[in-house]
Amino acid sequence: MQAVGLHGIQEEQEIILGGKSEAGYFSRLAAAVTLSSGNVLITGGRHWEHEVFLLSGSGLSRWEARASMIVGRLGHAAIRLPLREESVMVAGGWDVGGQAQAGVELYSLAEDKWRMVKPLPSPRADFTLQVTNHTN
Repeated sequence: MQAVGLHGIQEEQEIILGGKSEAGYFSRLAAAVTLSSGNVLITGGRHWEHEVFLLSGSGLSRWEARASMIVGRLGHAAIRLPLREESVMVAGGWDVGGQAQAGVELYSLAEDKWRMVKPLPSPRADFTLQVTNHTN
């Protein structure tokens, strides 16, 4: 994914948050997850390492800032989890200093809150997460 909400090949979408402030959002090294509602949650990315946005509305044109991640991330993985309540997990990626991370955070859409969970066995970036039915 090179950009979110492209107006053209060379243009990134300009976003307006809360109808007041304008910002150019560049989605390089961000992660995007489609939610059960059809809305999209975007996490992190270059120059927006801690930021989280919920895209909704017609053509996903409404951007709403959500609770920031605990750890800033670029090149991380994200996935929607079908738990008791809809949740999103983000893992790994680089911090702003370029150091690979092993940390994992879980986001509750209902609470708009992040919490740290058990980390990955080793630091990693530029990977994907997958839900399986594996049981021990």
